[in-house]
Amino acid sequence: MFNFQYSRRKWLALMLLVTLPSSLVLANDVWPSKPIRMIVGFAPGGPTDSAARFMAEGIGKELGTSVIIENKPGANGQNSIAELKRAKPDGYTLLFITSGSLSVAPARYKKLPYDIDQDFEYIGAVAAYPSLLITSANSKFNTLGELIAASKKTKEGLSAGTVSNTQELTLELFKNKTGVMATGIPYRGDSHAITDIVGGTLDFAFLSPNVAIPMIENGRVKAIGVTGELSGSYASKLPKLDALDVKAWSGIVSLKGTPGAATRKIGNAMHKVLMTFEFKKSLEISGQTVLPLQNEVFRKFVMDEKEMWERTAKSAGLEKL
Repeated sequence: MFNFQYSRRKWLALMLLVTLPSSLVLANDVWPSKPIRMIVGFAPGGPTDSAARFMAEGIGKELGTSVIIENKPGANGQNSIAELKRAKPDGYTLLFITSGSLSVAPARYKKLPYDIDQDFEYIGAVAAYPSLLITSANSKFNTLGELIAASKKTKEGLSAGTVSNTQELTLELFKNKTGVMATGIPYRGDSHAITDIVGGTLDFAFLSPNVAIPMIENGRVKAIGVTGELSGSYASKLPKLDALDVKAWSGIVSLKGTPGAATRKIGNAMHKVLMTFEFKKSLEISGQTVLPLQNEVFRKFVMDEKEMWERTAKSAGLEKL
């Protein structure tokens, strides 16, 4: 005989499960139950990719699953963000993202195919590195004071190479904070800027540690100062540019709506990896240091940096692209 009340209760229970928020369903489920994909917006081999791979391996061990790196370089990180946005907000797709996409891009572009305030769950920051102010090894500038003084002796000032939006804004902030007179010269790559610095046709540039330090060690360039905390063998050898506290950084985000049960587990695993001696040591190769910010603290850090770069661009009169 058909039991109407039993069937009705079973149907209602099924409908309740279907309509429950994904966070509640996930909280009572075993997560993760399959491999996690981590998208990286850079080609394999660089310092960002290396940090991502070390972090992916560590998170995987902590969570008892595989975290698979998928490189999607190009379009200033936009290709990797587009790939994330095609995924489901279930915690199984993460994005290893950088300050260039999150805090710098909104200050330089009129329209972006993403909204840093609405599209992401901020799980945690990973690492940061400063810029080195370099000039030719044969340059007459040995200190920041000498460089600033020389810049004011001619109407044109000095020439400064910029390769990225971050370097362009760093230069403008440097000019604002120190009064140095300089004109930014855009370059398509670090190697071209270094060639002109060594040749004496470019006065200085801000470069990342992994690019600048090998050039310093082979005697082609020298560093006048560094814009923030630097790890590795040069940490105590270069003077800090007190007027300029600037760093590039990386972190991990997921799609907006990712269940809190997943983001909390990922964040806890991240923090354990960040605190290991092995991870800190791996960062020293490229002059990076850990940046242990999580959840809303990380999100606020991103928004504060975005506002700083927007003020810098506006003060310099840079029009958005």
